[in-house]
Amino acid sequence: MHPKSILGKDVLLGCGNVFMPGAIVNANCTIHDFCIINTNSSLGHDGLMESYSSLAPSVCCGGNLYLGQFSAVSLGVNIINGIEIGRHSVIGAGSLVVESFGDNIVAYGSPAKIIRKRIIGEPYLSTSKKQSLSSLRNLQELRSNLSI
Repeated sequence: MHPKSILGKDVLLGCGNVFMPGAIVNANCTIHDFCIINTNSSLGHDGLMESYSSLAPSVCCGGNLYLGQFSAVSLGVNIINGIEIGRHSVIGAGSLVVESFGDNIVAYGSPAKIIRKRIIGEPYLSTSKKQSLSSLRNLQELRSNLSI
């Protein structure tokens, strides 16, 4: 927990969480295990982040947010009060979330709309399978060149 992050009253924390500079967690929030609240992001009152979920830098969440396990909210997203985002879901950068979304979706836009379903096991936060495979090949090539 960075010393320049702020926790409100009656916040419940699991283990292994990361709070970057400027992270704000308001009153009565619950954050399960291994979550990330990145630089200058805020979780409104009575929010709930399930394990392995994350808020990227500059995310602003209204109160009563539910963020499911393994879900990611990308850079600069704004979320109004009372929203639920299901498990294994991704909200794209710069989105305005004004409605709840279920499990295994990718949504973005202003207002955010479902763009596609996520396939269980697909690379995390990848924009395309082709890009992911290319990145993996590049990483493997780099490792072999460095004898890692």
